[in-house]
Amino acid sequence: MNNKVSWVSRSIIESPYCIGLCLSEDAYRRELKRLKVKGWEVEDWIPCDSDACVQTLANQDSGEQCFIVCLDAKGHNRNEVIGLLVHEAVHVWQEIIDSIGETNPSDEFEAYAIQRISLTLIGAYDMAKKSKGKKKGCK
Repeated sequence: MNNKVSWVSRSIIESPYCIGLCLSEDAYRRELKRLKVKGWEVEDWIPCDSDACVQTLANQDSGEQCFIVCLDAKGHNRNEVIGLLVHEAVHVWQEIIDSIGETNPSDEFEAYAIQRISLTLIGAYDMAKKSKGKKKGCK
């Protein structure tokens, strides 16, 4: 699929959160190295019993958090991929509300946040899929 992490909008709420979509283990490992994450050599990209997961990274100095949604789309059709991305969007949302100490967000706030996270992840997936099909030098 795509050989790099696609970082998506921070516009869910004004906050120090970044969300990225990673579609290959090589891209995940390169991104952890680029971000200078300690222990990156041993971190699992996706657990063996899953096709997707959320990896949470935190900068101890700035408090900034990054969520890397890792997805192995091989063998999945578009609807299944969307389902996996929505599932992981819920986990990103859960991490966000946990990190801000929110125990009871309103139903609408939660629904809009998950919708926004899902749409940005699906958009990043679509862009990665499009760019994979293009050859260098082609328009």
